[in-house]
Amino acid sequence: MGIEEYEVPDWLHRPFPRFIVGEYIADRFQLFAEELKCKGFDVSTRTRSGACQVELCDEGYAVLLDNGDMVHTKELFVATGHFQSPGRFAPDGHPGFFDSPFPPQRLQNEIDLGVDVGILGCSLSAIDAALTLCAKNCHFEEVSTSGGPLQGFYQGSHTSFGYLNGGYLRFVPFDGTSSFNLTMYARQGLLPQVMGVVVNKIFGYRYLTPANFIPIIESNDGFLPLDEFWKLLKQELAEEIPALRKRFWQTWESVTLEDAVSDFVKWFTLTPIEQRLRSDIAAARGSLQSGVPLPLQNVFYQSYAIFDECLNYFSAEDRLRYARLITPLHVLIGPFPIQNAEKMLALIEAGRLEIVAMGEDGAVTADPAGGMRVDWPSVDGTREGKWYANFIDATGQAADPTLDPSPFTQSLIRNGFVEEVLVPFRGSTFDASDSHVIARAGKPFFCPPGGHIDLRNFSLWSKQAPGADAARPLYYMGPMSMGQVASPQDLSVITTAAERGVQHLVSRGVLAKPNANDEDPCPMWGWAPNTKGDLNRQMCGMSAQLHNTGIVRAKLALATSLMSVPVEHMSTTIDVSPESQAESKHDWRIDRNLLGWLMVGSVAVLVAQCFIANTGNPQMLP
Repeated sequence: MGIEEYEVPDWLHRPFPRFIVGEYIADRFQLFAEELKCKGFDVSTRTRSGACQVELCDEGYAVLLDNGDMVHTKELFVATGHFQSPGRFAPDGHPGFFDSPFPPQRLQNEIDLGVDVGILGCSLSAIDAALTLCAKNCHFEEVSTSGGPLQGFYQGSHTSFGYLNGGYLRFVPFDGTSSFNLTMYARQGLLPQVMGVVVNKIFGYRYLTPANFIPIIESNDGFLPLDEFWKLLKQELAEEIPALRKRFWQTWESVTLEDAVSDFVKWFTLTPIEQRLRSDIAAARGSLQSGVPLPLQNVFYQSYAIFDECLNYFSAEDRLRYARLITPLHVLIGPFPIQNAEKMLALIEAGRLEIVAMGEDGAVTADPAGGMRVDWPSVDGTREGKWYANFIDATGQAADPTLDPSPFTQSLIRNGFVEEVLVPFRGSTFDASDSHVIARAGKPFFCPPGGHIDLRNFSLWSKQAPGADAARPLYYMGPMSMGQVASPQDLSVITTAAERGVQHLVSRGVLAKPNANDEDPCPMWGWAPNTKGDLNRQMCGMSAQLHNTGIVRAKLALATSLMSVPVEHMSTTIDVSPESQAESKHDWRIDRNLLGWLMVGSVAVLVAQCFIANTGNPQMLP
């Protein structure tokens, strides 16, 4: 958001504007659909078509559409994406409360010009919310500090971000917006770091590798202790960022992950937000100009595939530890683009944006008369509070499928396709007061939000469809995977889900093996190979090997035996009429008479990309 459409597309090693990524993916889908047609497939694309129900049938799956049609398909991908979960802080339809900043048009249409708005969160979704409201209330004027013309990174662009010759943005309100103000509320009140170079992955892993992980996991009954993971990560960081070791020169060998994160959070919080944001922008600008990544940010940002895979080998004790660290870690692993950072700084300098650290005792409540109230502890021990006529929950995606009002998701639950994620404890000591600690058959488990996903092929794991071992796996990509991946908001998770699903179809003989000579018909401009290798392939191979040893199988069998229950038995599901979803669901269908595919959801375009890469002669396919 916040990128002008006339900017020149020269993005190698620089942040990709979201709207460009969206258009790129949509264009690729159309290209792949045309290629399928040329290969003899019947491709039917249905937009604004709701999928209301799914159930097993003799042919595979039967999906009921909102127009009454019943589609039978041999293979099913569910890729429905983000859902809004009403009722978290206020009942559905509560005046002045927005349970998500998306779609942005809703904020712009329903929030008046020039008003005071509260935003819960100060990470990526909250920044999107703030800039969405800015588009209605102001513009940002480029100001030169050198006396010369402003020059951006994008040659030929008359306006840009990350100015090379000295300059900044100034907040300029529209008429009638004198009272426009934004306040972001979060536990620690920390904005993410500003994104430098992240596309060119220039370092090679020496310690966070399957060769090191596998013996540790095998010697720990299928678990990867978080402390052992941290030791390997420290070795990686010490070589990539020598200055980091100097920061902890007295305690480097013994410093815990919690202590290291606490130290960085303390440093961030002691630095005034304007000062830190200016410093981050300057560092990101230097990185973008030189093409050299910001070291600490780059290590974390480029390690998503490692973190996502290793999370599944943590014990319940370590998952609880990780849950307490994820919010401050997100400052590093979820950076935001410099063009948005410059606008946020302009808002702060103009006195139009305040960021409040609520701590752990902050509260958001619905006013029965309308609007929302926020209160938090102040430094003197009393409590401060403020009422908002307009308040936005921008804390990110929900993962609990019982909160998804979609009739399609509710039918998955009702028909037994979704089961809870159960992570075993290794020891006998645990915090029973934690809301995510539950008992099954007298044994304690950590139960994160989401549904149980078999990450070997990204399919729902239940008694109805036992993951990769099912005769007809129900492939899945979406928010229910959040209980099993470390960075669910990253596009790489969706890409990994698509790749592994298609690879599994190849292994089942549903798709022909790819032709090694095939080239991407529409590669992303300027893409540079990853010199550190294919991390996703390495991590997938590690899990396949560990599954074959039986150690991890035993652990997962413990978590998915009689102690695992369908999600519908653990909480109340939501009954919403299919008509209410008619405009929010999309599906793309490949005719079942040729291959028998149904892809439900707008994210399914990534499956189409992998599908094209793996299709050969249609006559070779069953």
